[in-house]
Amino acid sequence: MRDRMKQDWNARAEKSARWFIATEDSDEAFEASGARDVELFFTGIELAAHQRVLDIGCGIGRMDRYVAPRVGSLVGVDVSGVMVAKARERLADLPNVSFLEGDGWHLPLPDGAVDLVFSHIVFQHVPRPAVRSYLAESFRVLRPGGELVFLVPEEGPGTPDDPPDDDTFEMRFYSAVRLGAELRALGFDLVDELRQEVRTELHVFQQLRVRARKPESGAVRAASASPYERTAGFCRALRVGRRILVSGTAPIGDDGRPFAPGDPGAQMRRCLEVARCAVEELGGTLAQTVRTRMFLCRLGDWNAVQAVHGEVFSRVRPVATAVLVAGLLDPAWCVEVELEVDLDATPAEVPS
Repeated sequence: MRDRMKQDWNARAEKSARWFIATEDSDEAFEASGARDVELFFTGIELAAHQRVLDIGCGIGRMDRYVAPRVGSLVGVDVSGVMVAKARERLADLPNVSFLEGDGWHLPLPDGAVDLVFSHIVFQHVPRPAVRSYLAESFRVLRPGGELVFLVPEEGPGTPDDPPDDDTFEMRFYSAVRLGAELRALGFDLVDELRQEVRTELHVFQQLRVRARKPESGAVRAASASPYERTAGFCRALRVGRRILVSGTAPIGDDGRPFAPGDPGAQMRRCLEVARCAVEELGGTLAQTVRTRMFLCRLGDWNAVQAVHGEVFSRVRPVATAVLVAGLLDPAWCVEVELEVDLDATPAEVPS
């Protein structure tokens, strides 16, 4: 089944990618259809600069050209390597877009990698077992709170039965009730359904836009190289709902030993690097930091510590507290840092 999908769509891409994607022959009409469909498809859905977006069945990037400028990054996945090559060439001017060839079954992204997954009139051409796999894979690659949005023709009076599974082009019609049950079984919450009537020479039917959300998890944890996390029983960072709380982070190297003893600036930079890794593992960025707390043993270290804090957070400008303490757990540590991140905060620019 997978080999057949790849073979068929490679052949269609070679013959006329524009026609098989949108039944358009001219560049002008093809581009206009992409702009129009983005506006219709994303009705009532916010596209924001911090979002990481995945397009399943991206083709040659027809809609991606108009989605990418409105989001942080976009990955297009297609079963056809020929489509992917053409998409890379067509959208080479967009720096936040990348395209990957898939196997027609799995999504080549890690768990929790994206905020939004969308697919526009793709699943109608895909055998149902592969669609079920794509829905499960969408749940996997979405962060908690992320959304899946897709468009399929709705089953109704007079709509035809499915074509055979080895048919990779004829349309398959979907029951909204059965789709909702399948999505809920995967763990999604249904957000809404929208319908628009379509009239063709062969059929009159409703296009069904389904929007589902991956629930916020209870608590997700990240670890670091600190040996104290295991012995004292705590985590480096904890995500609860839309907030990430980072434990007091000391300057500990990847080997578990104090990092740059006696150098408060280098130690502050190390603390923030450890915190950054934990925050990003849980789906956030330092650009969404809303509070920092710094603990120092010597007043004379403050200038070096604040300089690094300013370098990283000058555009973010979280609320901050600096406290002079009698000592830290290891006498080689000059500074320790706590962070709080709000995933609903608008990201600012943070130096890499």
